[in-house]
Amino acid sequence: MQGGSGDRGRTSDYRHRVAAPDATEDFLFHLYRGSELLQDNRVHEAKEELEQALKLQPRDAKGQDLLAVVYFRLGLYPRSIEIYEELIREFPRDAALAQNLSLCYLKTGQPDKARTLLETLVLAQPDHMRAWAYLGLVHERLGDYEKARAAFHRGEQHGMARRMDDLLASGAPARSLSVPPPDFKPSDDGTAASSPFHDLEREVTLTGIPAVPRIATVPPAAVSSERPSAVPLQDVPVAASGEIGTLANLARGSLLKFPHEPGLWLHPSGLVLARVETSFAARLSDIQLLAGDAQAFKHERLLRRMRNRTLDEPLGGADTPMVLLGGAGYLALGPREGEQLVAFRMDGDFLFVRESVLVGFESSLTYESGRLAAFQGDAVALVQLRGRGGVVLRARGRLVTSEVKADKTVIVARDAVVGWAGRLLPRELSPEEAMGGASGLISFAGEGTVFASSGARLVAS
Repeated sequence: MQGGSGDRGRTSDYRHRVAAPDATEDFLFHLYRGSELLQDNRVHEAKEELEQALKLQPRDAKGQDLLAVVYFRLGLYPRSIEIYEELIREFPRDAALAQNLSLCYLKTGQPDKARTLLETLVLAQPDHMRAWAYLGLVHERLGDYEKARAAFHRGEQHGMARRMDDLLASGAPARSLSVPPPDFKPSDDGTAASSPFHDLEREVTLTGIPAVPRIATVPPAAVSSERPSAVPLQDVPVAASGEIGTLANLARGSLLKFPHEPGLWLHPSGLVLARVETSFAARLSDIQLLAGDAQAFKHERLLRRMRNRTLDEPLGGADTPMVLLGGAGYLALGPREGEQLVAFRMDGDFLFVRESVLVGFESSLTYESGRLAAFQGDAVALVQLRGRGGVVLRARGRLVTSEVKADKTVIVARDAVVGWAGRLLPRELSPEEAMGGASGLISFAGEGTVFASSGARLVAS
């Protein structure tokens, strides 16, 4: 839940609690699923998933934040208010929480409470444009069109400010535009009661769903659920219905902000953002943006390595080679059509991946090339990664995994294999061994995890 540039004041305590390291696998599953459903606007299904997640970890701040958005979307404003008031008691300096609670107060006919929150917020963060815009709406509801006009100007909502000029020029009485009548109150069942006043929902909505990464939580690497202080690309400035904003507002509302700390971050748009201090390996065809000073990102071609010997073959293949970008700067990696990016950190593990799905990795990792032999067709080019650092892979559909134990064999369609981690022995089955004489099946034995595309048929025996 983000606002404008003033969100830089969000406290680190909230971030750390959001990314609680002791989260259980079941909790994370329901949390991520709820986030995905909410982003797809399947609100009732998201509500079920998030409530299930909070049964497992009732105090998780990110789960509570997401559930508050669900209640808001369903019109259950008092329940959303209850959550935000509790979160604000714990994180009083969090700008996004204050902003969203003020919207809930607006929706339930409590503009005085909204004004108190927003005035405190803009006093602490004078450049918080969205908070100024919402404060203008509050003053408008209270009938103070002079203050509303001034707040809209500070929030660079000049179209709304002109509306206030028109109201002042016409001598319209206070409460003529959007202030609820004195008897307006929430209904007993918790939903907002109906009223004849102009509903500002088209002008004010909760936007910026808390960014739970759209990735599978799979071993061996833990996925970061933190995010940079970036304005979601879909988050646009508040404006009156049918009104367009200025070029400056469009640029500000769509600004892609990079993380302050080195490493990889998942952006709600599906991009993976990287802040690089020394060097980063990336596939040229997947780089969407580079930023830095004039000396940033000198590059050299990466070559395959096998048995401590460098080959005269480009890593990634001749058509889509990988390069080592050297220097300090920022880059954004983007998914191809029909695919998603999967980002995670390795923590001293080793991982085998199909070379064609490798998008990028931090240079703190070492790599070596390999091949998965085949009975028919060419061998599959592989890359072994080892060490500590971030990795970005591509996946068509969703990434699925299967655990392999000493007493269980997993068979995966060869074309669906993304990679594997642990002590596994992959072997392509001959047509004589495979069920029904099928070809292109890989058998995994040992102990570890197999990664495959969502279209894979996983067969355990």
